[in-house]
Amino acid sequence: MARRKSEQFDSPDLELGNLAKALGHPARIKIVKMLLSSGELNCKDIVANMPLSQSTVSQHLAELKQAGLIDGRGFRTSMIYSVNRDVLKSMHLVMGDLFFPKSKPVQATLF
Repeated sequence: MARRKSEQFDSPDLELGNLAKALGHPARIKIVKMLLSSGELNCKDIVANMPLSQSTVSQHLAELKQAGLIDGRGFRTSMIYSVNRDVLKSMHLVMGDLFFPKSKPVQATLF
């Protein structure tokens, strides 16, 4: 049976690829920046600061949440979003190792 191409890569590389893909749209980068500066925001506040419809912003939020970059919790009738700082810290370490390798590699994992 044929193997999928993704099975030929290490898990940390696949995880980093998924996170990079989630950040591969300027709207999602802006959402992460807003959440980092505000701590947490509801969907309505995010939509108010974006030149996109509510449904489009919701799709971007779902993509970020699926990648693990943001968390969402229900509050009354809306969702409150915040950055998953544990994943962000791990991503920072992995990206640092990728672009600035040390003489002795550090085995950083994303999760």
